[in-house]
Amino acid sequence: MSLEMRYRRLLAVYPAQHRTAYADEMVAVLMDGARPGQRLPSLREAADLLWCGFAARARRAVRSPDPARREAAAIAGLIGAVMLAAVAVRRLYLASSMGFAEGAPVRDVAVRALVWTVVAALVLVGLRRTAAALAVLGVLVEAAAIVVWLPVEAFRPIRMSWALALSLLTAAFLVVARRARRPVLGSVPATLGLRRSPAGARGRVAVLLAPLVAVPVAQPVLETVIGIHTAPAVTAGIVLADVAVMVGLPLLALGLAVAARRATADLRLSRTGVAGHAPAEPGVGCAADEDQEPVDAAV
Repeated sequence: MSLEMRYRRLLAVYPAQHRTAYADEMVAVLMDGARPGQRLPSLREAADLLWCGFAARARRAVRSPDPARREAAAIAGLIGAVMLAAVAVRRLYLASSMGFAEGAPVRDVAVRALVWTVVAALVLVGLRRTAAALAVLGVLVEAAAIVVWLPVEAFRPIRMSWALALSLLTAAFLVVARRARRPVLGSVPATLGLRRSPAGARGRVAVLLAPLVAVPVAQPVLETVIGIHTAPAVTAGIVLADVAVMVGLPLLALGLAVAARRATADLRLSRTGVAGHAPAEPGVGCAADEDQEPVDAAV
């Protein structure tokens, strides 16, 4: 695979219109700056392009009027809230059954269970603005829970970092979905194929579920990387590893899901013989993206 093709594959994280408008120019800039004989993008180039691409997608998602994107974000936010509520309720039940009915840690779990249960209920009935606001409060609750556990067990906040990461994702999805008022009770059956759903909603839900699933998977990976069972104390390196794993794995999962969806869309278009389909090459840099996307955009 040529260096140019590697750049184009790497930059697939950019929105479709950004790629359509700036792909050739940006790849040319990258190629001009490449060293003689260079075969792979540098780590700095890769990090910069991935960051700017995801940032461009985030800006577009927040302001996009696309109903399919909002429906997908609402369903993903609902699933994230249910995951957080289920874990908190289970821990509260275990604490109660073992006789730990009092204390700051138990109160912390009870508050988290209540917040995320209410968030899920609000999304289900269509009060998305209220759900988004409460989800942001839920992020603060998860952060406060880490502070609560610090005097109890030094490594407990590391073991709880997945919940903070998942709450951030959930809140972000619900902020994207906040403008619509359609109850997700009607969106979920549509997205599952039980009835007609907004164009592209099911594929986008699948893409958004990738980082949600990656977060709990990242927790055991993190504990293995830092050797949590043998480490004598929490160090700066452990904290940095925590941030890197909890951010990196969900982003990687999102990027792979976007690439898989684009590859599926390109294959489908090639089989049906659709002409004029824009290639999947994104540009370089954090330039502002346009107001509209082509109708064949993968995400």
